[in-house]
Amino acid sequence: MKEPYKIALVGVGKAEKSEGKDGCKIGYQHAINLADFPRARLVAGVDIHPGNLSAWQQEFGIAQGYLDYDEMLRDLQPDAVCIATYVGTHFLLIEKAARAGVRGILCEKPFLSSPAELKKLRELIAETGVRIVVNHMRRYQPLFQQVRQMIAEGRIGAPELMSAGIADWDLSEWGAHWLDIFRFFNDDVPVEWVFGQTRTRDLHSFGHHMEDHAVAYFQFTNGCKGLLDGGAKLGEACMTISGSEGTLRIVNEGHAILQDKSGWEEITTGAYGPEVWLGPWNALFDWMEGGAEPALGATNQLLTNELNLAAYVSALVGDRVDIPLVSDLKFWPVDALAAKNKKTEL
Repeated sequence: MKEPYKIALVGVGKAEKSEGKDGCKIGYQHAINLADFPRARLVAGVDIHPGNLSAWQQEFGIAQGYLDYDEMLRDLQPDAVCIATYVGTHFLLIEKAARAGVRGILCEKPFLSSPAELKKLRELIAETGVRIVVNHMRRYQPLFQQVRQMIAEGRIGAPELMSAGIADWDLSEWGAHWLDIFRFFNDDVPVEWVFGQTRTRDLHSFGHHMEDHAVAYFQFTNGCKGLLDGGAKLGEACMTISGSEGTLRIVNEGHAILQDKSGWEEITTGAYGPEVWLGPWNALFDWMEGGAEPALGATNQLLTNELNLAAYVSALVGDRVDIPLVSDLKFWPVDALAAKNKKTEL
């Protein structure tokens, strides 16, 4: 039997879940997912906060803990790293791992923090051959896979509009999931253009500015449009896919309703299990073992990231943005939006 891959987790999460949006403990979720996974062994954690690191190690019985990322890469030489830090740190951590010879990286979303980093990462991958997947694990969710299949089979005709609302959230920390699922449902066809608008004031979380309310509206090359409202829920459904011959309403992540010329059909899959969380890991390891690059690989996921950033850039410049995104912005666009609204210089 093949030896399990040696994994280090970067960004273990807070020892105590705090109030607000950045109270997420995704590092704990990754440790739970990997605990009984035969293909991988979680051997170390890295975090800049000693108390958080110690609490995480104690929780999961992980002997090795590092406060210094470079030291971990030198001493441990992991097969893969899991990057669970804030978006502004991702590119540097990815670059250091790739140049240290790490073969595989699973990175949390949102993926990269600026348009300039999209180009830099493509160059880094070409230079080092590092394999990167992004943790948009909802592509493995049974209901979403079934909905995608129904769309592909033409159950609602040609898809015309995919819409979703996420009350009190943003286009990136939560919205990135829905933007990626829109692309998944539409067979990852290219996006042509994006309109974005935000209300950005003083909200700050996940290590960066966040908008109070934002909307992204965009068109795919097959004519289907997408609408994501980051400030309000749109009706009772969490997502609606309207087609030329019917509609699919996703009520929640385990229940959808199809309405077409035949009538009304309910689709229920229930809650998803560990196989959804482990989907990205299996995709990474299969790729590392000679398989094809998966849909969660960087080549495709940079396009989700580009769509996400393009909505913010559109809001910043006050105009439609065409894809491919042409921008040399080197920092998080919402920081620029906040500075613009305050009429201060960056």
